[in-house]
Amino acid sequence: MSESHEAQIEQLFYEAFEAHSDALFKFCSFKIADREQAKDLVQKAFERFWLSLKKGNEIVNPRAYLYKTLKFLIIDEYRSNKKIVSLESLQEQGFEPSMDSEKEKVSTKMEFEHLREVMKKLAPKYEEVLILRYVNELSLKEVAAILKIRDNVVSVRLNRAIKQLEQLVQT
Repeated sequence: MSESHEAQIEQLFYEAFEAHSDALFKFCSFKIADREQAKDLVQKAFERFWLSLKKGNEIVNPRAYLYKTLKFLIIDEYRSNKKIVSLESLQEQGFEPSMDSEKEKVSTKMEFEHLREVMKKLAPKYEEVLILRYVNELSLKEVAAILKIRDNVVSVRLNRAIKQLEQLVQT
């Protein structure tokens, strides 16, 4: 591997880290209650990204690759029966993700705290698309790539999730 190629790999890695590490941590924190564990999983996702780059694998969409990798790491955590808790437990432990008004796109009428409570009642597939699309501000294509589903399936899930949220909020 030439020095210029290695420099390109390093540059791609650092750019991906700067661009996506905060959003990946926020996504993971919604799924894993332990902040340190969430940091570790994000770090593992970046380690796998680095190793894949070093092996010469071409990664066209680093953001999608990192989210997909992190998603599998989170699933592994669930399977290993480690401590995984709900969004409600996050609140009880004092964790409050920062959200500004621009990111509250699901409904401007809903308070974020109330939305988190209601989201717990959704099927995981709906909660996941909402977080990826509206919290992490990923495009439909990126969400589809991460979840390994078609764009139109993402749109359908988002529509159904929003309708369910609206119904749950009204009850």
